[in-house]
Amino acid sequence: MNVNCPQCGGEVKFRSSSEIFAVCPYCRASIFRTDKGIENLGIMAEVPFDVSPLCVGTGGMYQTKAFTVEGRLILQYEDGYWNEWYAPFSNQEAWIGEAQGLFMLTTRKPDLESLVNNNPNNYSLKQMIDLTGLGKYTVIDLKEVSCLSAEGSLPFSSAPGVTSHSIDLTDGNGGFATIELTEGETPRVFAGNYVDFDEFHFKGLREIQGWKFSPSPRGK
Repeated sequence: MNVNCPQCGGEVKFRSSSEIFAVCPYCRASIFRTDKGIENLGIMAEVPFDVSPLCVGTGGMYQTKAFTVEGRLILQYEDGYWNEWYAPFSNQEAWIGEAQGLFMLTTRKPDLESLVNNNPNNYSLKQMIDLTGLGKYTVIDLKEVSCLSAEGSLPFSSAPGVTSHSIDLTDGNGGFATIELTEGETPRVFAGNYVDFDEFHFKGLREIQGWKFSPSPRGK
């Protein structure tokens, strides 16, 4: 579905019916799509320069599942920022997290979202959390984050300036999960695992002159 940007009139693409947020590629307006129409949530900051080989449009294959990167969130916290690439498998919401040369592939777990605690003050480092159906995980990081920038189209709104709490967990065997808490919203839960770069079988990567990607070993 394509719409005209309410800010500049340019064409903005929503690549599937599940995507409700997009950034205008011409004026950087943050566009939120509802049943009643479209709304401009403000101007999104320019995407900062980085050396990630991924980009909106990059394709790939993980195991037997093909995907295409449809959007990107750049999340900022006290010590820097990292990339979250929206790369759905068919109708399943999936994300490729990229930070410090490591890659995490997670899918959204809506069945768990009403079960987790929605108060960020009730989480602490090394806390054990039982994610029903997935097993026991340990909290390894807690941070307050905000959207630094975004591009492409996404399955939920990410208005500039909105902050949330991110709780990262591991099962100690390569399994990775994140609980995202935003005031006034239902918690979001994502779970998956660390993945080596070559396992994605990427195609359509961004070329970076004079530099060749060399991923770090898989995280544990």
